[in-house]
Amino acid sequence: MKIFTAFFLCLLNISLAMGQGYTVTLNTPDYKEGIAYLTYYYGKNLNIEDSAAVSNKGVAVFEKKEKLQPGIYSIVFPGKSKMFDFLVSGEQQISITADTSDLLNKLTIKGAPENDLFQQYQQFISSKSQGL
Repeated sequence: MKIFTAFFLCLLNISLAMGQGYTVTLNTPDYKEGIAYLTYYYGKNLNIEDSAAVSNKGVAVFEKKEKLQPGIYSIVFPGKSKMFDFLVSGEQQISITADTSDLLNKLTIKGAPENDLFQQYQQFISSKSQGL
């Protein structure tokens, strides 16, 4: 009986861990309506993974029960005129605050620590390309 109970608890823990899925919360005070898109790169193409309505408070929540594949993802703002990239790996409970007046310097990503280095890299590349 103890073996059966241990086996059942192990299966329950595995199913809970696998079923956590992802949640990406976007806070953007510059938008009060519209549809934002969570996209990913596949080769040269930008494909839509998910979409979310932006509330009148400037919040959009992307979530599903399945986890995202690790990689580079983008948020495309309503109107499809602005976007930014970020990384997704193991941690998939991500909170993003974006000021679209300066996405390079006024972007905060919590819940995915690899994005700190990714943002520094993007700022470095941007500073080097300004002189070209």
